[in-house]
Amino acid sequence: MKRFVCLLVIAVLICAIFPVMAEEELQSPGLLPDHPFYKVKRWSEGVHMFFTFDDTAKARLHTQFSEVRLAEAKAMTQLGKTEWAEDLMEDYMEELDETHRCMQRQRQKGRHIMDLAEHVCNATDEHAVILSDLIDEVPEHARPRIERAINASSNGHIRALEAIEEEKPERAAQLSAKFAEKRMIRAREMFEVGRPEQAQRMLRRYNESMEEAEEAMKMAEKRGLNVTELAEHVGNMTYKHIEVLEALLDKVPEQAKPHIEHAINVSIHGHETCVNRTQMRTGRVIGDIRKTSCESDADCRALICPQVIGSDTPICRDGKCWCGKPKIFLLSLTK
Repeated sequence: MKRFVCLLVIAVLICAIFPVMAEEELQSPGLLPDHPFYKVKRWSEGVHMFFTFDDTAKARLHTQFSEVRLAEAKAMTQLGKTEWAEDLMEDYMEELDETHRCMQRQRQKGRHIMDLAEHVCNATDEHAVILSDLIDEVPEHARPRIERAINASSNGHIRALEAIEEEKPERAAQLSAKFAEKRMIRAREMFEVGRPEQAQRMLRRYNESMEEAEEAMKMAEKRGLNVTELAEHVGNMTYKHIEVLEALLDKVPEQAKPHIEHAINVSIHGHETCVNRTQMRTGRVIGDIRKTSCESDADCRALICPQVIGSDTPICRDGKCWCGKPKIFLLSLTK
């Protein structure tokens, strides 16, 4: 009998731990809070953490456990047992706090945490999307706690991004641009399926990502890093975003239009900044390195300009060869 009980406990532990092994997407939560063996599941997580000694590994484990709490909250909500979701949100936030504490300890020790910070950054971005869906499924009284969890996820995302920016600002800018793209796609999808509130939340997060990308690029430039290629990418990306947003403007409810208009302004500003940035950089390259004298554009044809928006044609200006004037004028985008 004792042997049978031991085997049963081992089986439960395996089932309890297994859901946290996959990190790419929200998996099955395993045992739920109303299951008789749920306490054993939580106990097994504690044992797992107790025997994990490195802070980087602990941080990853806390991030995984936060995802399990999120999966449990989603499952309980779908079962109509939303009273469980509120307590699970508290546990979710505590796991994120523990993740941050582990990261802080590693930074204080002078350890590089780029990979860890990027993992947390990606995870919390996905969490925010799931929580944004969840808030529409719970009763009114449960929403404040979900809102707090969304804020906690957003704060965790920002703190991880700041850690990346400190070590490698150009990577932080790349990630911010990637998150902006994801949030723009998500916002469009939500508007198309008639969920304007969620779409507006995504647009707010889009604006934040664009600001984060700009700040990271500025920091990279202060360190003397070349961000021309990244600026070209963001410039092309924001140009497409402006088109998407303008197409949506006439299709959304009146109360959603100010959010779209603000996002358009953010996109235009981001586009303009990137075009200027690539022009200035290519101008310095051509001016300082080539130093080719010319009388007409034909004298500059042998030069190869970087393929960036508005600066891809060699021209003659003031007796020297430069990369060409902008082909895209922001003024036309506002019409």
